[in-house]
Amino acid sequence: MSIRLIFTNNSVKNTTLGCDSLGIHYEVSKSKDDGIVSVARWDWHTDQSVTIGQFRLPLFSKDQIKLARDTKLYTQYSSRSFEADNGAVYRWKLKREGINANHVLYYDDEMDGSDPLVKYCRHYRTSNEPSYLEILDSSVMDSLDLIVVTFLIMEKKKRDRDKSSGGN
Repeated sequence: MSIRLIFTNNSVKNTTLGCDSLGIHYEVSKSKDDGIVSVARWDWHTDQSVTIGQFRLPLFSKDQIKLARDTKLYTQYSSRSFEADNGAVYRWKLKREGINANHVLYYDDEMDGSDPLVKYCRHYRTSNEPSYLEILDSSVMDSLDLIVVTFLIMEKKKRDRDKSSGGN
């Protein structure tokens, strides 16, 4: 059975996403001062919000990415892969569904013909349904913080490319 992390809106800079039934809650906010996007997870053990990552993706200079964990992150356009604390290497890939392309996460070495681990289902303004990240394989739950942050980075880059090329 899959788990859906529901977005409150379609923004990747100012939104919340979570699964209330599992107590998963992330808040994404962009600072007006310096443009840094912060991602925080609600920790129900401590009843506090914990920052798990920050990023700033300027158009004409190097990306600035800070993660709470010691993680190898490869976010160049051609790579889109990252290594989790458990040693697993994941890769985001754009999959075309109809006229839209959405991010799908795979194990890096199993992309061809394997089942996806996580997929993004984006619903646009014309739909009453919220967008969501769907966790298809529960084995990735230990890396969920990293998956959420890297998804937001990859989706922000995709939207910036779409905007600059006149896409949606």
